[in-house]
Amino acid sequence: MRFWPCFLAALALALPSAARAEKFRYKYRPGQVVQYRANMAGATMMGQPGSEMMKSTFRMGLRQTQRVRSVTAGVITLDIKDQPVSGSSTMMGQTEQANRTPTSSVVRLTERGRFLSRKSSEDGKAKAGSPMDGLDALYGLNFPDRDLKPGETWEDTVTVGTGPAAQKVRVKTRYVGQVSFRGRTCARFSTTLATNLIPESDEPAPESMPGTSGKMTGTVTTYFDPALGLELYSSGSVVMVVRADFTQVSPEGGELATAMKINVVQSLVQGRK
Repeated sequence: MRFWPCFLAALALALPSAARAEKFRYKYRPGQVVQYRANMAGATMMGQPGSEMMKSTFRMGLRQTQRVRSVTAGVITLDIKDQPVSGSSTMMGQTEQANRTPTSSVVRLTERGRFLSRKSSEDGKAKAGSPMDGLDALYGLNFPDRDLKPGETWEDTVTVGTGPAAQKVRVKTRYVGQVSFRGRTCARFSTTLATNLIPESDEPAPESMPGTSGKMTGTVTTYFDPALGLELYSSGSVVMVVRADFTQVSPEGGELATAMKINVVQSLVQGRK
C-alpha cells in the first residue's frame, strides 16, 4: 500500500526525536578579536559573628577584549585586556569611584575550554595570589572529550595559580540541553564550583593568620553557541567566606569573619562570524 511510507514519514516528524549527542569545542581563530561586557555587583560583611557587622557594597561595569594570539596543538593563547568602564563602592555612607586602570594578561586554555594558566602581560609572570583567582577555572566550560547528551554531567579539579597560593578548584558542569537564545541555537550549561581560599599546608599558620579558613562557592549558567564555538551569555553568583580565630593569640581576640557575594552577568558583543 503506497500510503504507508508517507504515513510513517509524517509520524516520524510528529513524534519527539531522541536527543542528539554532540561534542563541543571552542572555535577561536588566530587573529580573532572577541569582546565581552560584564556587570558585577556585590556586598561584603565584616566583623565578629553575633554582633553588628560592617557592610560595604560595590558595582562595576567591565569590557573584556580577547585577542587570539595562537591556536597550536589544541592549545589556545589569548591576550586579554580588562577595562573597567564604570564602578563605585560604598562603605559607612561614603561612596568612592572605582579605579579604572586596565589590566592585561595572557591566558592559555585548551580547545575543550580547560583552563591552563594566566600570566601578566607586562612581565610574563604568574599573577599574584588573590582569593578571586579561583574564578580563572571558569575561563572555559572544560568540555569532556566525548559526545554529550542533555542531562549529562562531568566533574574536574582545576589547579589555578602556582606555588603556595595555588588553588584546587572543584568544578561540576551539567549539559541542560539545546535552547533558542537571542535568535541562535545554543547549548545551555549549569556549572558549580568550590575551592578552599586558604591553601592546605603542613606548615604551621603564621601568628598573623591563626585558625584561618575560607571557602568560595559559585553557580553559573552559560549559553554556548556551537556554531560560533563561543559563549554567548553567562550569569551567576559567587560567595566567599573567610574566618580567623584570634583567641589562639589572645583570649580577648575573638573571631573575625568576612563574607562576600558577587553577582555577575557577561554578554558577547563582538566576535560573531
